[in-house]
Amino acid sequence: MGKAARYFFRRPVLMVLCLVVQFLTICLAAQLCSGAAGVWFRLLTTAAAWIAVVAILSDSSEAGYKTVWSIVVLALPVFGLLCYVLLGGSRRSCHLRRLHERAQTYLHTHLSQNDATLLQLREEAPEAGTQAAALSRLAVCPLWYGGKTRWYSEGEECFRAMLQDLRRAEKSIWLEYFIIRPGVMWEEILNILRQKAAQGVDVRVIYDDFGCLPGLPRNYPKLLRRMRIHCCVFNPFQPPLSGCLGNRDHRKLMLIDGKLCYTGGINLSDEYIGLRQRFGRWKDGAIRVEGEAVYSFSVLFLSMWTALEGTEEPPPPKPEEAAAQYCYLQPFWDSPLYTESVGRSAVAGLIARAQKSVWLMTPYLVPDEALCKTLCLAAVSDLDVKIITPGMGDKWYTQALTRAHYARLVEAGVKIYEYAPGFLHSKVCCADGEIAVVGTVNLDYRSFYLQFEDGLWIYGMSEVEEIAADFTATLEQCRPVTPDQCGLASGFRRAGRAILRLFAPLM
Repeated sequence: MGKAARYFFRRPVLMVLCLVVQFLTICLAAQLCSGAAGVWFRLLTTAAAWIAVVAILSDSSEAGYKTVWSIVVLALPVFGLLCYVLLGGSRRSCHLRRLHERAQTYLHTHLSQNDATLLQLREEAPEAGTQAAALSRLAVCPLWYGGKTRWYSEGEECFRAMLQDLRRAEKSIWLEYFIIRPGVMWEEILNILRQKAAQGVDVRVIYDDFGCLPGLPRNYPKLLRRMRIHCCVFNPFQPPLSGCLGNRDHRKLMLIDGKLCYTGGINLSDEYIGLRQRFGRWKDGAIRVEGEAVYSFSVLFLSMWTALEGTEEPPPPKPEEAAAQYCYLQPFWDSPLYTESVGRSAVAGLIARAQKSVWLMTPYLVPDEALCKTLCLAAVSDLDVKIITPGMGDKWYTQALTRAHYARLVEAGVKIYEYAPGFLHSKVCCADGEIAVVGTVNLDYRSFYLQFEDGLWIYGMSEVEEIAADFTATLEQCRPVTPDQCGLASGFRRAGRAILRLFAPLM
């Protein structure tokens, strides 16, 4: 498939095509409206729309998500049904359900919570212990004591560290990424992977097919296998369009020898390291983890690998204890088929139990109603609630949608800042300078309800200090969003923002 064809299947283009089909359907209905055929046509489309609405409302997804899909389907039955099949819903695909079940079986088989660790944290910090216990129950995400982390506030610095660690690999290199795009970053990593694979190192790559559509050719897995690099593609696009097109693998994992792991917002593409200027200065962050917590990330990777390949994989070896610092680390993950969104629960729990401050960095500020109320409640409770968003969006409609949520939050006392140099892609939530959540989860519906995600929950002053320091430094490069600015919008713009908020789950 050529590059032009790949852009053809991007989300906005698909929605426009669905609108075209709806328009043609209206034209057809107008031709038939005078006779009996028109009556039957209207009855059939109305019945199909209501059947779809009943199915949508019976799903266990978030209420606002179901409401907006119901409105769209009833208002424009053909457009709504097509969009829902292509981009909505998360539990209708048999393929996705089987993949999820295989992955969960692997996770449950090889991971379990050490109750003594959880009890120890509960005794030391009851609020933190409650958060950790909730994550552990939601998705079998064990809490680990000790370990070592390093936060990278810029992609360039993280890339240099990645290359050093990759060159030291002796046994295995496992990568799972949403975006891999040819360029300086990927070519340097690929050269190391090729050399290590030739030396007998176990090199594996998982990438999301839709995330890599603009950059990688369809035969890329074969090209990698010729280099002795094992490769799996998540949810490959195969015409006709599949029913789980909107469910993507948004994780970012780099595992080396089962001893250390990188995760965060950084994909393997040149804009993440400042070599490709797309939307001004691109700021991102990632964290390097050592210690027993890496075992959870290794099992997570193998759970996806076994699900995609349909093979049986032995559990990874547990890493030796690193030069441990006082901290608690809890890798977590999310799937669109979980009853509760783990990523959303991790962020919401952090905000709800904060005592002094809540600081967030996010590229997309599209909270659902419950999370929006949690943020507002934290602000009116005199907590120091600060959010940094991009000054320049990577998509015009996501930037407009982010700004559509400013007024309500600012009115409640939330302090919002825009990163003036360009686009901010870091995903960070830090509370009280003691607890943090970092990883791949954006504050939007797609991350909460449609995508496979991963992250790291951290409790420990020294580790969180690095993240808090990055937030403070970034704040100096931001412009504040004032209440006056939120109130200056024209009536037309305010109406447009209200519509955007209503249809946020579709974007």
